[in-house]
Amino acid sequence: MSLAAVTALGDAQAALSRAMDAGGAADVEQATVVLARALAAVQAVGAWSDTPELKALVRRALKEGEGARIRTRYLADHSRQRLARLQTLTGRGGAIGYGRDGRFRG
Repeated sequence: MSLAAVTALGDAQAALSRAMDAGGAADVEQATVVLARALAAVQAVGAWSDTPELKALVRRALKEGEGARIRTRYLADHSRQRLARLQTLTGRGGAIGYGRDGRFRG
């Protein structure tokens, strides 16, 4: 497996985490596209267990991916809490959110 492909994957996952921390939707979308390309490049190369160095890089990339997953769940939970506070402030009953069609329901 190409050392460059695995390094690029780890860098792409770190960039996605930074974009999520910054909070800009456009930056997150761009980082997601870069990550998808990096994943495709790693998949195209094949097995990753060639050397100890590659194994270490893959482990780093997996940790970055786990960090991004945790951030995503945290941000989603934070958004749900904010919507619940808005619901309380407006005195509305029922759930506030968006339906499958993308339209606001509240």
